[in-house]
Amino acid sequence: MHHTQTGCIILGLAASYSDWLHYTQTGYIILGLASLYSDWLHHTRTGCIILGLAALYSDWVHNTRIGCIILRLGT
Repeated sequence: MHHTQTGCIILGLAASYSDWLHYTQTGYIILGLASLYSDWLHHTRTGCIILGLAALYSDWVHNTRIGCIILRLGT
């Protein structure tokens, strides 16, 4: 899943979401509990990102080009 281009990714409990999501171009990303939302979402181009509990909403949102971002609990 390192170079997943399209598809639906559903994550329940976060441990280490790292390189395998870093190259995700399009698709549907759902996160339940957040640990580290960082560089791996920084390059996400298109898709729908849904986050349950917020840890770090920072640079990766800043550079998101197209898509729908839904944040439940924000900081």
